[in-house]
Amino acid sequence: MIIGIGGCSRSGKSMLTDALIWEFRQANKQVFAIHIDDFVKKIEVIPLINNQTDWESAFSIDVELLNQTIGFFASKVDILIIEGYHFFNFEKLVKQSDFRILIEISEEEFFKRRKKETRWGKEEDWYLEHVWKTWQIEGKKYLKKEKTLILDGNLKLNIKNIIKQIEK
Repeated sequence: MIIGIGGCSRSGKSMLTDALIWEFRQANKQVFAIHIDDFVKKIEVIPLINNQTDWESAFSIDVELLNQTIGFFASKVDILIIEGYHFFNFEKLVKQSDFRILIEISEEEFFKRRKKETRWGKEEDWYLEHVWKTWQIEGKKYLKKEKTLILDGNLKLNIKNIIKQIEK
């Protein structure tokens, strides 16, 4: 089974992925997670915005390597989870997944969470606006409502209920 998880930056994708891995492993399932952010191209080929690397661009992802990795693991584990900001940007990812999860958060919650983020240092407000707007325009490009669970990332997620939805 391939599960895809997408959502805006700081929506809770990685947290949900980790929780699902734990629960599925407790059920004696072999699980592997692919984090789309791990497939970023070399920095010199990523598009720029205002002379800054545009990590939110779908062109920042090495889609060929991502697809090769998915192909390698898909038949080797019980459950493969693919998560990332760009999950719904790539039609092939959406089509090959058996179940999809979209985590949505409000604009206010996005800014609150992202401003607390320190991995990349202080980010300018214009860049945060860009991240939010890019998600709104392109983040759900290939969203399909069937077999997609839409979650409110502003609220605490109920992992047991999510697993029940997946297993239906």
